[in-house]
Amino acid sequence: FGLLFENYNGDVKARFRARVVEQAKIYMPFINIRSVKFDDSEIDSNLIQIAINYYVTPLNFNDTILLNLNGDSR
Repeated sequence: FGLLFENYNGDVKARFRARVVEQAKIYMPFINIRSVKFDDSEIDSNLIQIAINYYVTPLNFNDTILLNLNGDSR
């Protein structure tokens, strides 16, 4: 399952969401992925922001991880 060289479109977003949910169920079953949202408004500048909202059941804790991915290889 690789998305690195895929054309960026709705299908890639759906596959990414599904993969995040699937991996969380396998490796962290105590975490419920509530949403995976993409902000790709700056796609021309090679920046994609992904917000993953999750809930940790045993702790009754909700939070969001914000990933800023850019084309910079440094």
